[in-house]
Amino acid sequence: MHKIESSTSFKTSPLNPVKERRFGFANVRYNDDVWSFDSLAKLKHQPWAEFRHLVIAVGSNAAPSVMCNKFYQRNWNGSDFFPIVKARVTNMAIGYFASVAPRGYIAATPLQKRGAETIVWASWLTTDQLLALNSTEPGYSCREVSAEDFPLEILSIAEDGSEVVAERPESFYVYDADQGYILDADTREAKILTTQSEIFAYFRELSKRSEYASFAEFFAKDDREIQEGFTSPEAIARFEKLLVEHELRALPNLAPDGAIAHARDGYTAYATIPSLEPPAWEGSGRTPWLRVTSTRDDLNRSRETKVVAHPSLRQDIGTHASVTTTYRSFRNNGELETRPGVIASVDYRDDVPEGTLEADQTIRESLGMGLGEYVQLAPARVASNPVADAVCPTRYVTARVYTADHSNMETEIALVDALTLRLLGMKDGGRLVIEGCPHPDGHSPEVRVRAVAMSEEVQRRHGALTKSKTGLYANPTSHLGATSDLAPILLEKSLRNRLNLDSSQLGVVRLRASRKSALADELRELILVLLIAFIGVLSVFSNPYLAGIVTVLVLLGAFALTLVRVRGNIGAESRRSRRT
Repeated sequence: MHKIESSTSFKTSPLNPVKERRFGFANVRYNDDVWSFDSLAKLKHQPWAEFRHLVIAVGSNAAPSVMCNKFYQRNWNGSDFFPIVKARVTNMAIGYFASVAPRGYIAATPLQKRGAETIVWASWLTTDQLLALNSTEPGYSCREVSAEDFPLEILSIAEDGSEVVAERPESFYVYDADQGYILDADTREAKILTTQSEIFAYFRELSKRSEYASFAEFFAKDDREIQEGFTSPEAIARFEKLLVEHELRALPNLAPDGAIAHARDGYTAYATIPSLEPPAWEGSGRTPWLRVTSTRDDLNRSRETKVVAHPSLRQDIGTHASVTTTYRSFRNNGELETRPGVIASVDYRDDVPEGTLEADQTIRESLGMGLGEYVQLAPARVASNPVADAVCPTRYVTARVYTADHSNMETEIALVDALTLRLLGMKDGGRLVIEGCPHPDGHSPEVRVRAVAMSEEVQRRHGALTKSKTGLYANPTSHLGATSDLAPILLEKSLRNRLNLDSSQLGVVRLRASRKSALADELRELILVLLIAFIGVLSVFSNPYLAGIVTVLVLLGAFALTLVRVRGNIGAESRRSRRT
């Protein structure tokens, strides 16, 4: 069963990973709707998947109620919101801990066994949850192991009810018993986990053999008495000694080098663990599939959203790219879905590994994809004016396209929210430049329209309409599994067609203020001032040549002042490093 634990009262929600997608897009049935795990985590104000740590549970930790109880006892002020899903691990089996737990039972422990396939349970835990779990596991060490040694498959339930592999993480955490595991007296191989009663019965029968008669002091009684007899540290130590004396204990073998994960070293976040292979289907881009990682904090993105690639792609891509992807849909039973290309400025760095791409969160949200998934790049030709860009480099805002409201239907007017206008430095009713989805030849269509701020009534209607899961009014949470989405822009059909978004739901465009329009607006406001100045110059200077020179200087000064004002309103600030 796939579950999310959401409270100490042990509420659960059905959860199912999506084939060939990262776990953040796992389907969760919550409040009669389907959410992605990340969307629900954000709704609950909890860390989403990329900030969590992948832990494999065996024994009692595979029970959600046990995990919830541990979190409540050891992290009572924290969260017990966590997912637990079925998984399969190879080369690992589950045996018995070569000791006894304080409550008198012989616990489970994972061990290396070549060729074995074992069903386990995978959880994505926050750091606080992992630390709380550590505190409940005396006698165990938390180890990070590699999928090269222990291949792990996260399982998903297909539409026909069969199990399919959703992803294969390259590393994960597991709890390894410090005392090792119990061996079978006859085969000298690991005693594989069954039930507590059966391991007690095994030792009860074993103690009847003369060479193992010393075990009778613990096991020649019923199960309840056996557990009660192991409640003292002396009895546990005696049992451990007998296991060693009779060579019924093997040392832990999951990580022979003794690699133990410590809190002081930090725990590997799921975001940094590759888990997917490049898609098998062909994409529409020119580059090979690139695995997406996050951009660095020191990246200069003062004007545009960016991706950072290896320099080997520079010749094919250039300065701007259309970022495209084809993946399994968050909904619709994982059908293949191709997202329209998103324009991004491209930087190149030698230290970016080949086969990977650093992408801004805006790009990832635009495509509805997560870290560790795959995209392709195609060159994009964006209209530009080098002189204008040097004098007044404009800011860009990436926006999500929605169907027009009836108030701007069949009109070339874009409805945007007031915040977007402020970010662009525009006035309500100003001219807006919209860059659409690049065509196959790389050309990015561009339209210029008037931008009007959405009224509260329009925003209310838009919010109500976009609760649909499909169709014209699909919303990103239900369709893409995204929550913190982009700024909205409402466009009528002819504009969407001109932007190459005619058949696309939830397409993405880039917005910037029109420099010509902003300059014209500023000059219009200065006309009266310039007229008064011209009259003043004529009245002061009788010499027409001198008056002409002064007039030209006034006009040049006014134009320079206008450029400064326009740049201050719609221009992008240059980033300068400072020494402190």
